[in-house]
Amino acid sequence: MAIKFSGVFEVEKKPAEVYDFLTDPREFARLLHSPAVVVRDATHFGIKAGNTLFAKEADVDVELSVAERPERAQYKGKGTAAGNAIQSQVDFELAPTAYGTTVNWRAEGEISGRLAAFAGAVLEPFARKHVYEWMNRLRDAIAA
Repeated sequence: MAIKFSGVFEVEKKPAEVYDFLTDPREFARLLHSPAVVVRDATHFGIKAGNTLFAKEADVDVELSVAERPERAQYKGKGTAAGNAIQSQVDFELAPTAYGTTVNWRAEGEISGRLAAFAGAVLEPFARKHVYEWMNRLRDAIAA
C-alpha cells in the first residue's frame, strides 16, 4: 500500500539556513519524536519511531540521499514494524522569496506485509495526520 502527501510552507529564513536545518540529522530526527536516534555519519541515521499504526515502535534506517545546497534535500527510509516492511521518501525543494524561503515538500510511504492488506482504510488517515503534524513542527522549528 502506497501513500503520498505534499504541501508548501514559508519561513522567514534564508534558503541556506533552512537547508542546514533540514540536513542536520539530529534536528531532523528530533522532530520525528523518536525516542532513540543513532547518528552514523552526516548522511545516515537510525531511529526507533514510536506510536506506529501496527506496533509500539518501528526501526527505520534513514539516508540523506540527495543534498543539493541550498535548493534540495531528500531523505529515504527503510525499516520494519511488527513484521511489515516500511519504505519512505521525503523531498524538500527550497526557493528564495522576498521574505525568506518557500519549502515545497513531498512525502511518500509504502508498507508491505501481512497487515498492509487490512490497513488501507486506516493507514492513510493515520499517516496523513502524522505527516502534516510533523511538517507543522518542522516549519515551527525552522522559524524559531
